[in-house]
Amino acid sequence: MAFFNRFSSRIVQTAVIILMVLWGGSGYAAMASLWQNDTGKLKIGPLSEGAQVVEDALAKGGKAICLQYAKEGKLPNIVSVGKLELAGRVTVRVLVRGKDVNDVANGLRLTARLYRHKPWRQFVGDGMVYAVRANEKAYRVLPITIDVGDEPSTYDLIITPTWQAQTGERKPVVWIGGIE
Repeated sequence: MAFFNRFSSRIVQTAVIILMVLWGGSGYAAMASLWQNDTGKLKIGPLSEGAQVVEDALAKGGKAICLQYAKEGKLPNIVSVGKLELAGRVTVRVLVRGKDVNDVANGLRLTARLYRHKPWRQFVGDGMVYAVRANEKAYRVLPITIDVGDEPSTYDLIITPTWQAQTGERKPVVWIGGIE
């Protein structure tokens, strides 16, 4: 009888695990890239105050958005995209590299805002570019995660950079090689 009880409990455990996998798997959507900002298609020159498009052999398209520190504070938006159909957890992936971005206190904050129009609501996420996340020789992904409504809706995406106060004589530079 003990053998039967042990055997039947393993069958029940196996069945529960299979049901959990099947049930859990249906609750998650597959990750998909819904939009990409190809910096290679941008025109070389000023993009906005504090930002310019430069040639960059390390970037996918050969060009990058270059943000050079001039003063502490918010810069104009570097990305503005409308009509993105989104739901649930959204991850904005920013390809970054940097020079003289030595610690968290002296970094560049990238704020991603998703605006839903009906009903109107704003969803915000932040990412910091600093030495651990950005070096001069290679691009790294800076993920910015934002939880939006569970039901699909149309959103506008805006990304705004903000320089933190700098200590010392360094003048940090951050390159953005793409956003998706």
